[in-house]
Amino acid sequence: EDFPDNFKKIGSVPVSKRSPEERQEDVDNIMSWLRNGKPSDLDTPNNEFTIIDQMLPKKKQTPQDRAKDIESVMHWMRTHNVPPVKEENVPAEFQKVPSTPVSRRSPEDRAKDLDDIMQWMRNGKDDIDDTPNGDFKKIDQLLPQKRGQTPLERAKDLENALTWIRNKEPVAEDEDMPAPFSKIGTVPISKRSPEERNDDVNNILTWIRDGKPDDDSVAEEFKKIDHLLPPKKGQTPEDRARDIEAVMDWCREVGVEPEDVPVDKFEKVPSIPVSKRSPEDRQKDVDNILSWIRQGKPSNLDTPGDEFAK
Repeated sequence: EDFPDNFKKIGSVPVSKRSPEERQEDVDNIMSWLRNGKPSDLDTPNNEFTIIDQMLPKKKQTPQDRAKDIESVMHWMRTHNVPPVKEENVPAEFQKVPSTPVSRRSPEDRAKDLDDIMQWMRNGKDDIDDTPNGDFKKIDQLLPQKRGQTPLERAKDLENALTWIRNKEPVAEDEDMPAPFSKIGTVPISKRSPEERNDDVNNILTWIRDGKPDDDSVAEEFKKIDHLLPPKKGQTPEDRARDIEAVMDWCREVGVEPEDVPVDKFEKVPSIPVSKRSPEDRQKDVDNILSWIRQGKPSNLDTPGDEFAK
């Protein structure tokens, strides 16, 4: 009773109470609930999956993406102690789920940009090693120098800014460059990543092996494309899944429904290049290449086939 008034009540700080492992388990449980037809016995005791699924607007997406959306809302509610509510009482902020800004450049493209920036810095920031538009020099002049920063750290800062500018605007002019940093908008995504496309291939392959069931809207899309494509002699289920995914990816890119696609357009569908190396293996390759570059590109640090030098 002797405490000052301003110390009597201390508000709680919303902090995530669930570990990444627990959140991934929630995503897996939601996936199982979706794939089994959304039964109540696979829902939480408070029917959180069902309530949040009704709250979120429907959109064309894979079961995995839907599960991640549901888990994100459920995690927000648990963190802020907001109980699930019925659809008519949904807060305004849940009526529309905005898109997430995602880089349009692949990890390989960004690694190449980083190498180019490092080369430009080693050669005294010569214009001949810059981009045709002089992007490296422009960004280098904009970004303040950090005390004790290594050349590699500086190169990463320049590459991060370069990627942001390329996602935001096609061309960056000297006098207009500071303006785009005032507001960050969503980035239009024109292509799915190799990992997402590989997930689609696996989902289609599972659908084929399960007898091509009609259990959800995604399976219906698979079925439409499967009817469009003529079967090939001796084609394996894996090859068929890749062909269906290639058509589905094309339809998403150009914004057409499968039933509107002329069949002759897909008589020959190329296979999908999917990386066979893990992210750890690829990061190790990047580290080895950087070490080779820093030490003057000696042959003893190259691969047996001199791949770095080529």
